[in-house]
Amino acid sequence: MPVTFLNLPNTLNAPDGSPPSSAYAVNHPTDAMAAPNVTDNPTHGQNDPFRTLAIAWLAVQLIDAAPRRVRRAMKGQEDAVVRAIERYGFRVPILVRKKTGSTRYEVVDGHTRLAAARRLGADSLPCILVDDLPEIEIRRLRLSLNKLQETGDWDRDALSLEIGEILEIGGDFQIPGFELAELEALCAEPADGGQANPDDDMAPLLERTGPVVTQPGDLWVLGDHKLFCGSARDDALLTALLGGRAAAAVFTDPPYNVKINGHVRGKDQGFEEFAEASGEMSDVAFTAFLLETLGNMSAALRPGGVIFACIDWRHVGAMTGVLETLGLELLNICVWVKTNPGMGSLYRSQHEFVTVARKPGASHTNNVQLGKFGRTRSNVWHYAGATGGRVDSDDVFCAHPTVKPIRLVMDALLDVTEPGDLVVDLFLGSGTTLLAAERTRRRCVGVEIEPRYVDLSIRRWQEMTGGRAILAVNGETFEERAATRRQESADTIAYLAEDF
Repeated sequence: MPVTFLNLPNTLNAPDGSPPSSAYAVNHPTDAMAAPNVTDNPTHGQNDPFRTLAIAWLAVQLIDAAPRRVRRAMKGQEDAVVRAIERYGFRVPILVRKKTGSTRYEVVDGHTRLAAARRLGADSLPCILVDDLPEIEIRRLRLSLNKLQETGDWDRDALSLEIGEILEIGGDFQIPGFELAELEALCAEPADGGQANPDDDMAPLLERTGPVVTQPGDLWVLGDHKLFCGSARDDALLTALLGGRAAAAVFTDPPYNVKINGHVRGKDQGFEEFAEASGEMSDVAFTAFLLETLGNMSAALRPGGVIFACIDWRHVGAMTGVLETLGLELLNICVWVKTNPGMGSLYRSQHEFVTVARKPGASHTNNVQLGKFGRTRSNVWHYAGATGGRVDSDDVFCAHPTVKPIRLVMDALLDVTEPGDLVVDLFLGSGTTLLAAERTRRRCVGVEIEPRYVDLSIRRWQEMTGGRAILAVNGETFEERAATRRQESADTIAYLAEDF
């Protein structure tokens, strides 16, 4: 379609007749820049749908809104247009008509764009003149354009692929006009009220071969994540790891002070007891343990940050009491309903609790919004038990006795955090929070006291991402460090053999 730039007396053109330099200017074709001055909108004929467009740079102060607005902007729409102009420039001219007997102009289409540009301080804007149309046709055009904006629907599959590819290329997670929760709902795997497929995908619990690689005090860097081998009771540790940044959420699964063998798992399954709170503490000592460790995590939260803390039925009262003592606001107690029951006496346990609390001082992020974008969530979560690494349908928890499904943690993070947010877990265990953060584009700072489980977390992350964990102190990869440990072990065995 031919385009002509008009040099009208009431436009803010540069001295050479070209459009002014502006933060909102578009790139104009050379032939259009050199177009002769005209005072009327040229056409190819009144009935030609491809007649020449007349574009003029008009002073914003000369453009008036239509006296009758037939369509109202939605809440937040003007803000979204402001963000779009800031990011991409002013790319769509406003349709205007010259007011009869006046030097001023009236908007036919583009009220929200005009309001947004005014907020950004624009002096002039590109406008398409429709004065070649008679009055009645201009009024029909205004109604038609507003109505046509309502028609059509998203192809959600194509949209999801497009957004996913944009994110793969890189950059931030911002597309003006879309809410973050909406984008994530489009990209995320479906979560229907917590209902999950019984075969809920689990990153494999890889079998360990050779000596333990990690040693206490090791700090590993896994892409955007950090993993430290240390104690959740170290109050200075998390402060150092966060480097002054605040966490948006905590998802943690502390030990329940219940013996693993004979309670969580059968006595003949040979699991080692946890390093702490594995049935050896009194009720008073366990409450103090929760107060100390959850206190460290809650201190790292920003105001409005949310903590998800898993617990069993025996200690849910202690957990809620600890959260209250820490000054956190209890939001809910969710119930994880498993596909199959576990151990028990009179009744076999088929659920666990996930307490949800907020740090006061701000509202929490709410990406669920009562299912506004299709993520319907309740406080009953249906997910299969962690069955990664099983050799048959009855073999579960083969590498760690209390693994949580990745999808369960992913959905919790999607509910209350945004891409790039920091997530903390001082009881990282087999690394589920780390893997959930990876898959939801969050960053995880994790701590685990037992070196063998740090190794397991690293192996799971490397298997999932293809990345390589790096030892922060010297830049060694996990494989290089593992080779060193194997050699050290072999040297030790050889030395002992010589002694005997």
